[in-house]
Amino acid sequence: MPRSILLIYATTGMCSLVYQILWIRWLGLALGNFTTATTTVIAVFMAGLAIGNLVFGRVAARIRPEAGLKLYAAMEGTLAGLATLSTLLLSSWSPITRTVTAFSAGLPSLLAACAVLLLPPTVLMGGTLPVLVRALSAGSPPSLGRLYAVNTFGGMLGPVLAAFVLIPALGLTLTMWSACAVNAVAAYAAYRLSRGRPVVEAGGENKPGGSPPVPEIPGGYPSYLAYVLAFASGFLSLALEIALTRQVILTVTGGSVYGLSLVLSAYLGGMALGAWLVRRYPPRGPRAALAAFAAAQAVVWVFVLTTPVWDRIPAFMVPFWLTHMPFGLRMLADFALIFFLLVLGATALGYALPALAGLLGGSAGQIGVLFGANTFGSVAGTVLGGFVLLPTLGLHLTLMGLGSLAILLAASAGVIVLAGPARPARFWIAATGDRKAGVRQALLAAAGPLFAVLALACPEPDRINMSLGLYNRPELYPSGMHTSSPNHRARRGLIAFQQDGPTGRIAVWESDPPRLMSFLVNGKPDGSNGLSDLYTQIGSVHFAALSHPAPHRALVIGLGTGISAGSLARHREVGEIRVLEIEPAMLAVARLFREHNGGVLDDPKVRVSLDDARHFLEIDDSRWDLVFSEPSNLFVSGMVNLYTVEFYRAVRRRLAPGGMFLQWIHYYQMHPADVRGALNTFRSVFPETTYWINPFGDSFALGSDGRQAIDVGDWMRRVSRPEIAEDLGRIGLTKPIDILGFFLWGPGDLERYAGGAAVCTDDFPFLEFTAPRTRWSKTEPLDVRLAMQAFGPLDPVPLSRETAALRVRLGDLFRARHSVERSKAEYRRALELDPGSRTARRGLAEQ
Repeated sequence: MPRSILLIYATTGMCSLVYQILWIRWLGLALGNFTTATTTVIAVFMAGLAIGNLVFGRVAARIRPEAGLKLYAAMEGTLAGLATLSTLLLSSWSPITRTVTAFSAGLPSLLAACAVLLLPPTVLMGGTLPVLVRALSAGSPPSLGRLYAVNTFGGMLGPVLAAFVLIPALGLTLTMWSACAVNAVAAYAAYRLSRGRPVVEAGGENKPGGSPPVPEIPGGYPSYLAYVLAFASGFLSLALEIALTRQVILTVTGGSVYGLSLVLSAYLGGMALGAWLVRRYPPRGPRAALAAFAAAQAVVWVFVLTTPVWDRIPAFMVPFWLTHMPFGLRMLADFALIFFLLVLGATALGYALPALAGLLGGSAGQIGVLFGANTFGSVAGTVLGGFVLLPTLGLHLTLMGLGSLAILLAASAGVIVLAGPARPARFWIAATGDRKAGVRQALLAAAGPLFAVLALACPEPDRINMSLGLYNRPELYPSGMHTSSPNHRARRGLIAFQQDGPTGRIAVWESDPPRLMSFLVNGKPDGSNGLSDLYTQIGSVHFAALSHPAPHRALVIGLGTGISAGSLARHREVGEIRVLEIEPAMLAVARLFREHNGGVLDDPKVRVSLDDARHFLEIDDSRWDLVFSEPSNLFVSGMVNLYTVEFYRAVRRRLAPGGMFLQWIHYYQMHPADVRGALNTFRSVFPETTYWINPFGDSFALGSDGRQAIDVGDWMRRVSRPEIAEDLGRIGLTKPIDILGFFLWGPGDLERYAGGAAVCTDDFPFLEFTAPRTRWSKTEPLDVRLAMQAFGPLDPVPLSRETAALRVRLGDLFRARHSVERSKAEYRRALELDPGSRTARRGLAEQ
C-alpha cells in the first residue's frame, strides 16, 4: 500500500476531527448546550458517518478498483467544499444561525435542523473508508487495520492541533478554512494519484466488477454475526470513552478545553495502535478473527477492573501539580499519564473492529456494512452511555457494567468459536457431538456471567478522592488523602450528595461535623455557604437589584446553591424570577442548601427552566428588568460562551427599558490581561458599565442601556428593610452604606483600564484558551486586587444626588477597604462641593 495514500488518509482523518470539533461547537452555540440538544447533535453526526459507510459501501462494490481512488478524491474535495460552506451556515456571525436557533425549539425540529446541516458532510466522511478499501482491494484484516490505523492516528492529531494551536491563534472560522485548505490539497493529491498507475494491494484484482480474492462468507460463518458484534463493539467503545473521559476529568485534568482534547487524543491514539497491531498480528482465518475479537473484549474487561483504583492517582499527582513548570511541559506530562491510563482498553477496542473483517469476504460493500454497524453502535453508546447510564447508574456502575458487557461479548464469541463455523449459534454437547468441546463451551458460557458479576461487585472508588478536585487545589491536600484515621476523616469531611449528570459529576461536600457545605462540579468548587462564596452570592445580587429602581422581572443564569436566587427573592419589587440551569442534578443541590437559600425552589415567584442560557435568550422574547449571570470559571470548557460579545448582545436585546445586567468575572487564577480582555468585551456592548469587586477574587460588571447613577437615599431605604438587612448581615455588611463598598470603577475608569484590550467573540474565544494557562501561575488574588485598587486617578462614584458629607462618607468607606484611588476620588469630589471640608482634606492627606 503506497505511503502517499496512507499520508493522505491520515491528513483527511485529522481534518475530519477538526471539522467535528468546530461543527459541534457551533451547533452548541446555535442549538444550546443542554442535554437534549447535545445528544441530538452528536447522535446525528455519528448517524451520518454510519449512513456513509453503508451507502458508499454499496456504491464502491459496483465500481472498478481504479475508479475508487477518483471517487475518494471527489468525496474529499466535496467534503472540503461543504466544510467551507459550513462557516456560512453554522458560525455565530452567520445570518442563518438565528433562524436555525429559532427553528430548534422542539425535538422534531431540532432533529431536522441537525440532519439538514450535518448529514451531507458526515455521510461523505463516513463513506471514504469503503471507497478506499475498493480502490486498494484492502479488505483483508492487515490492510484494513493499516488504513483504519492511519486515519485514526490523523484523528488523534486533530483535537491537539485545534485546541493548542489553531483555534487560539486563528479563531474558529480561520481554523475551519485552514482545515478545508489542507483537505482540498489532500483531495487533489489523491486525484493526481488516481490518474497514474492503478494501485491495489498484492493479490487484489483490478477488473470491472471483480470479485474479492476470498469467498464472500468464508468458513461458513454468517455475515450478520460480524455486524452484530461490530454494533456491540461500537456501543462499548463510545460509551466507555464517555465514562473514561469523566473519570480522567475527575482525577487528572479537570474540565478545561485542553484536558478534554488530551483525553480524546489519547483515546484515539490507543485505538490507532490497536488497529496497527492488526497489521502486525492479523487473525488467520474466520475462526481466528472471532477468537481475536473475543480476546480483545476480554482485555477490555481486565482494563475496566483497574478503574476502581484510579482514586489513588490524585494523591500520587499532588507533588507534580505543586511543581511550577512551563504550561507545555505540564500538558505533555498529562498526556503521557492519560495515554498510559487509557492505552490498554483503547488498544483492545481498536484491534477488535478490523480483526472482525476476517469473518467477511473483504469486499467494500461488506466493510461498509461492518463499519456502518459499528458506527450505529456508537450512536447508541453516545445516547445511552452519556445520557442514560451515567445519570442512572453513576460513573462507577457504568464502567463496571460496560466491563461486564465486554466479558459477555468475549464469552459469546468464544462459545461460537468452539461451536465451529457449521453451527455458530449452537453450543450444547448434543449439538456438537464432541464431548470435550461441549464441556469447554459450557464452562465458557458459565464463565461469562460469573466474570460479569465479578466486575459489578468491585468496590466504588473513594468518593472524597474522586470528587474533591485535587487537580484544582493540590496545595490543600498534600498528604493523608487515603488514611482512615478519625482525625483525617474529620478533615476530609464527607460527600453528602453525588450524581453523575449529563454535564458532569455534581457533588456536595460537608465538613465533619457539618458546618461548611460546598457543591462541586467535576471536583471544582462552584458555590458554598462559606463567607467567600456568600460574599458573591449575596452581596452581588443585592447591589445589582438596588441599582434598578423597580426590578419586577429577573432572569438568573445558573441555579447553583440557590442562594443568589433566594437573596433576589427577598426584594419586594421582584415579582418574577426565572432561573436557567442546564444540569438537572442542580435542583437536588439547591434543596440541600435549603437552609441557606430560604427554600427558594418552593417560592411561588421562582421558576426553574432546564435550558441553555444562549438558546433561551434567542427563542424566548421576554423582557427582563434584571439579568444576573454567574457561570463557572473561564478555565472550564464551554464557559466562555457566556463571556462573549454575542452573548452580551443577546442579553441586551432582552433587557427591558432601564434594565440592568450583572456579569460575574473572577480575577483569581487569572492574568491581568485576561481580566482586561473580559472587561473590554463587556463594555464593548454595555459602554455605561460600572465595575464592582470583593476581596475574595470575584468581581462584577454591571451594564445598562443608559447612564448609571446611584440613588443613595433609595439604596439606604431599601437596604434597611429587615429581610434585606438580615441577608446582608450574613456577610458582615451591617451598615446600609457598606454595600457601596463593592464599587470600584465607573465607565470612564473602565475605558482607561481596559480600553484597547482584546475582545472575546464566539469566533475568537481567546479567554477559554488563555485562562487555563495561567490558573497554575503564582499570581495571587490579593496582588491582582491591590493592583486594580491602585489604578487611577478615578472618577467619583456616579450619584443621582450628592453632598460633600456623603462624598466624605464614601471616601472613609473606601479607605477602610484599602481602595486608595477610589477614596481619593471621593475626597476630591467632596472638596469640589465644599472647598472648606476639613474631613475631606484630612482624608486626602492621610492617603
